[in-house]
Amino acid sequence: MVQQARGMHQKVVRNAVVDWRQHNVLPDIVDQANCDCCWAVVACNAISTAQSIQYQNPRTVYSYQQLIDCCEEEKWSTLKPDEKHKCQRSSYKKAFRCIMTAGLSFGKEKKCNQMGNTKDGMWKWDLAWRRSLFEWEADSAEELNVMIKDTRISPGSPDKWLWTHNNDGNYSTKSAYSMLIKDHDGLNAASTFKRVWNPILPNKITAFNWQVLLNRIPTKLNLLKRGCAKGWEDSKCVMCEAEEEDSDHLLLKCSLVKWLWKACAAWWGINVRLENNCWDTFKKLGEGNKDSRIREGWDCIWNALVWSVWLARNQKIFQQSEQKKEKILELIQLRAFLWIKARKARCTFTISDWLNNPTACLTVNSGRKRKRASRTDKTSKEG
Repeated sequence: MVQQARGMHQKVVRNAVVDWRQHNVLPDIVDQANCDCCWAVVACNAISTAQSIQYQNPRTVYSYQQLIDCCEEEKWSTLKPDEKHKCQRSSYKKAFRCIMTAGLSFGKEKKCNQMGNTKDGMWKWDLAWRRSLFEWEADSAEELNVMIKDTRISPGSPDKWLWTHNNDGNYSTKSAYSMLIKDHDGLNAASTFKRVWNPILPNKITAFNWQVLLNRIPTKLNLLKRGCAKGWEDSKCVMCEAEEEDSDHLLLKCSLVKWLWKACAAWWGINVRLENNCWDTFKKLGEGNKDSRIREGWDCIWNALVWSVWLARNQKIFQQSEQKKEKILELIQLRAFLWIKARKARCTFTISDWLNNPTACLTVNSGRKRKRASRTDKTSKEG
């Protein structure tokens, strides 16, 4: 799929003009007869064509009638009460606005007691969606159902907002913060969040690490779940072609990456235990070392490793060029060295020092800094 997409892109660049009819992405001509629904046809076909070109997927046919009904329900059309045809008095621009703002639920403007019914004395939710849900949307919908399944509705009571994380039902920033830093998969996440946003690292690296820990990077498995890579034959790991490529496999369980972790551990002279997922591994990385400088250094190594592996993976996909594991290890060491040197101005160690003994580089230089600081404090007190 990647080669086909690249070939099509090169053709577009060379010729500047492309006849998309030859690529089977344009819709068939629609016979509207006397119906004035041209605006709905244009909007649906434009979205379908754009989706086919963007994702290289077979064209999806969208319902004109559903769009017409949605525009009427959301009051985007300008029908008068005595007019019979919903097809009239709208435009493709309003149709696009309706699609962007209407949302998934048919009950967006309904009250809670209108979102279900009582049967045999028991309340049952009836959530209606405008279209079939994608896989990740279905997961969210299922999570919503679990959250509200035990909620009891009193049909005669008015709707009101309650913040359940405060005893008085009122929202506060403190209660929201406490909710957000609650345990993540059984571990206290507050300290881990602080480690993610490490000031030593470039901003794009910390942002990437945050995506890694939340499993939001575009691995093969994530792209296939979202229907963005249907042209791929499978979801096998690009690096080892042994298992499905998700964040945990690519950055922890892949045979090449395991070698990199062992090499980094040998370089630092410590043992590294890889957990089943990225979150747990990052949380426990350097946990046994009481020296915060060493833990900070290992946070830097973690980011350098996952970033280097990700770049090597993309290079293999998009440039058909494979990096040797020894080369990736060198890049990990170099990136970590440059990041630390750039943010810690008083570090005097060289790249040779860093490669020979990284632990000593961090502790010795930090010790000098502390010694200078204590001398300054002593001088100020005497003065």
